[in-house]
Amino acid sequence: MDFQKHIVNNLQLANEKRIVAHNQYIEAETYLLECLGMTDFVANPDAYNVKTFKESFLETGRFDAEYYLPKYEDYCRLVQSYANGYESLGDACNIKDTNYTPEAGACYKYIELANIGKSGEITGCDLQDGENLPTRARRMVHQGDVIVSSIEGSLESCALVTNDYEGALCSTGFYVLQSSKLNPETLLTLFKSLPMQQLMKKSCSGTILTAISKPELEKLPVPIIRQEVQNEIAQHVQRSFALRKEAMQLLENAKITVEQAIEIGG
Repeated sequence: MDFQKHIVNNLQLANEKRIVAHNQYIEAETYLLECLGMTDFVANPDAYNVKTFKESFLETGRFDAEYYLPKYEDYCRLVQSYANGYESLGDACNIKDTNYTPEAGACYKYIELANIGKSGEITGCDLQDGENLPTRARRMVHQGDVIVSSIEGSLESCALVTNDYEGALCSTGFYVLQSSKLNPETLLTLFKSLPMQQLMKKSCSGTILTAISKPELEKLPVPIIRQEVQNEIAQHVQRSFALRKEAMQLLENAKITVEQAIEIGG
């Protein structure tokens, strides 16, 4: 019974840390939205818009009606009205899209969409030799990179690459971003926020597999968040990641302890 109580305590502590970690991330996102002026923001719900040919296709090259929904214009104006200014993503960020060819016989950590958690964390990876990796495993990531899904149905799958995944490979279904104007934690929180998610969804195109292309991604407006706000967001996100890592370690310790007890019979 003492042994069981020890395991229970570990699990309860892990759960408490997980909850606090989630709340820390929510606080970071809430703070960002407040700074963007979204506290009382309500986008236009109308499902129609009226555009001339010059204002639509000749300007954007897009014929799809959804692209011109009023709510997207509202989110765009919201970002562009940020007091500290904004830039296009192509100017504010470096999109690292150079392909990497895995070496045969070398073991790599491979990150897929299924490995991305709800709070911007990487929850795990596959360990595979270079010759066994799928052809889409062609993006090498480094600590401080932010990976953003390009697929419409999973745009919210964004994650910050920590030291645990330094040198890992990710799917070409991700864009790998880095910025000298936004710290990684702010970049992550920004891309998971409602305004950027809506603008990314607006820019998606395609038929069988709808996704956002690199040219469309580069045109997205990105607010250049004030440095003091970035620092505050970074503290919350770093705290969230640290607590989540502690929680996972407690769970792993509990599992190993039970396995050892079974093996030695006591």
